[in-house]
Amino acid sequence: MNFKKSLALASICLLILNCSHSLRITNGEELNVSSSFPLQNQLRIGLSSPQMDDYATKKYIESVAEALSRNSSVSRVVYPYKASLHASQVDVVIDLSVTTKYDGKWSNFFINWPGFLIWAPAIWGYGYKADIETKGNISFTKKKFNDSFTLPLVVHFRQAEIDRTWTEISWLEASIIAFVGGFYMTTYDDDITPEFISKFTPQYSQLVVNRILKAVESN
Repeated sequence: MNFKKSLALASICLLILNCSHSLRITNGEELNVSSSFPLQNQLRIGLSSPQMDDYATKKYIESVAEALSRNSSVSRVVYPYKASLHASQVDVVIDLSVTTKYDGKWSNFFINWPGFLIWAPAIWGYGYKADIETKGNISFTKKKFNDSFTLPLVVHFRQAEIDRTWTEISWLEASIIAFVGGFYMTTYDDDITPEFISKFTPQYSQLVVNRILKAVESN
């Protein structure tokens, strides 16, 4: 193999290794977080969840606890709340459960093939969708009254990294790798869930906190 061919091969390999697209939420503006007005009286809130052993779901719950602790309408957050230990320390108890479903998009096939010809995975990333449903049960320690809410969210995002973009090596063959790999790319990449949670929980937590305070205020 002569020098020019070796240089070309090395350049292509370098491009492939650098083919990545940082995770980006594409419909964030649609999930607009409106500012909540402070409540007349600050509340002490206990936050619990039946999903404390689920690492991924726990991250969503923890983000809500942190957002509540920063809210001017809340004087104290007890998390994780246990009735046997903390009943006298709170005014309101919120029991949260989060259901998530992650999917890849069929359009990822075309991103991979023939998109590899223009480095589409690195430019646009592969598309994914997260369905996140949050349910909250609200109970007041000094009132015989309970309330509940459901907050469904659909989040679209894009991302690409080397564990998938390596199929762009089809530049070196007859594009069969990219074509066959395109079908696989329509599935969800479980490896990116932690990155997605880290990226989305700041916005997610504010949406949930606003929904909690709205429910509390109406009662």
